[in-house]
Amino acid sequence: EHPVWQAFRRWGIYDAQLANMAMERLWDVFDQMTSRDLVDALDVMSKLGLARGGLLRRLYEVLSLHTEYFAANQIASAMHSMAKLRFLAALSGELGECTASVGGPFTLAPLRYAGNDSRASLVRLLVMQYAGGSGKKDLASDADVAWAMCAFGLHRRYSDELDKILARALRLEPTKNRAVLLKFFDVFAVVDAAAAVAGRVPLSFAGGTAAGGGHSKARRVDEGFFGGEIEVDSHRCAHAAAATRWRAAAAKATAAEARRLGSSAMHREVAAGLARLYVADQGGGQPRPLRARRNATIPIVAGAALCPADLADVETRLIVDLDTIARSVSPRVKHALFLERGHRPVCIPFWAWREA
Repeated sequence: EHPVWQAFRRWGIYDAQLANMAMERLWDVFDQMTSRDLVDALDVMSKLGLARGGLLRRLYEVLSLHTEYFAANQIASAMHSMAKLRFLAALSGELGECTASVGGPFTLAPLRYAGNDSRASLVRLLVMQYAGGSGKKDLASDADVAWAMCAFGLHRRYSDELDKILARALRLEPTKNRAVLLKFFDVFAVVDAAAAVAGRVPLSFAGGTAAGGGHSKARRVDEGFFGGEIEVDSHRCAHAAAATRWRAAAAKATAAEARRLGSSAMHREVAAGLARLYVADQGGGQPRPLRARRNATIPIVAGAALCPADLADVETRLIVDLDTIARSVSPRVKHALFLERGHRPVCIPFWAWREA
């Protein structure tokens, strides 16, 4: 491994000139790279956002053609790095199946960047592995699994497991991990939408207290987020307060993420391109310019937090999100909710825009 890569990976040092030098050196010694070198190189490139298409294609070819030289955890790590760089649109073929042996949490993490359904069967397998596992389930793993369940339409089929994940989270104070909060924001939105369709508010998210006083003990069996039953070990009012804190933290993190993403050059380019488009008047009048507002917020369920969108036009109900390398979580879950409510969501892939 090149010393510059070691510095980047271990200490988080980044310098554009040094990065270019390291890239050139990587091309020179490509045939001498070991499996560990390849995985480490992808890890550094993903962390620094180095989107070098030619090099990524060559690295992917080596990985896909010589899987026998890589351990399962190395394949999972490489796929995670390529997914962060939006180079791996979906878990596919032999690479996807190899990761199943690593375990759900680590292999489900790349799915938050995914944008299609081509490996839904693998997701189901990993969710089942995670649900049936006896090992310790931490918050980050729970967030990955819950988000993947919502993103791939498995939240109803495995509602009991989702209930348990949310119940475990509510026993903790809201995390400061931005990626975890972003995933839980999407999960909360799905929960709210499901409750609205059913015409109810899940008890665990209700703002009120238990009957008979604010500090009375809740019964041992409580209604789950999708109508099932889960055991709770706290006062009902404390459970509701925890849900409120988690919702507030997730909404705050999501709003901050939207502001950060909205300042990128790609957002400015897309906004300028949309401003040059015109919308035909259905009444036969003069076409009007498309008025796509940046950093828009879209209501999903009355009383719940607003979902951010990179660009949105109110009259046409067009919603545009940019799936850039800087984005921590795919807009997949939000777009499914937008579509259900009559909007027209569009996701612009990073590489498609870059090659346009």
